[in-house]
Amino acid sequence: MKHSINYPYSFFTKSFNNQTLTFKVYFTDNEYTRFKLDENNEIVLLLSKHLKEVEWNELYERQFHYYYQISQLKQNKGLINSNQNFIKLFNEKYVVLLLPSKNNRNTFEIINKKIYLHLTNTNKREEILTKAIIDIATPIIKKRVNYWAKLINVPSVKIVLKDIETCFAYFHIKKHLVTFALMSLTFDKDTFDYLIIHELCHYYHHNHQQQFWLLVAQFCPEYKKYEKILKNWL
Repeated sequence: MKHSINYPYSFFTKSFNNQTLTFKVYFTDNEYTRFKLDENNEIVLLLSKHLKEVEWNELYERQFHYYYQISQLKQNKGLINSNQNFIKLFNEKYVVLLLPSKNNRNTFEIINKKIYLHLTNTNKREEILTKAIIDIATPIIKKRVNYWAKLINVPSVKIVLKDIETCFAYFHIKKHLVTFALMSLTFDKDTFDYLIIHELCHYYHHNHQQQFWLLVAQFCPEYKKYEKILKNWL
């Protein structure tokens, strides 16, 4: 890692996959340090001023690879590709068709795995298609979450789909709310089921300690296989 500190941010470089990557680092007064992706899908590090350099290096080694993968996933395997006339949800193909607007409004219809987008402007394609995707996926996910929640004995779980890039899913335990990233819909159904199991098991164990993995294994004995799929989704 090479760096020179210039507040409020600096540019760091890191060698990865036989290439040198440059990314922006913001120095903050916050206690927590984390990576994120900005609006340009570029990796940004929010770095606590209170950390020592050795702690920075540990953070890079532990998390940089993950966020690099997420960045590439959004570029190369995102759910919505403007160059294609179809999408895949849970490995099932849906044809996307553009049609003139009805009543000067942007709307969609879903008929027999065909998504009809009625647009006033083609620039609205991604926005309206995202709404259609959420409309298709939400009842499917609710059914699977309810199924696994009953088996794992997790009460009254709500779900929401969002265009997030820092993870595939997370469980807000106090709100009993599981948030799924739109990009997670590109997984097949078995892998998505594992994602549900993983998040629901956090109801009992917030961290990834041994007890957590033992609980996961009760409901998904092949969890290591699916963990590998998630980590190597590229």
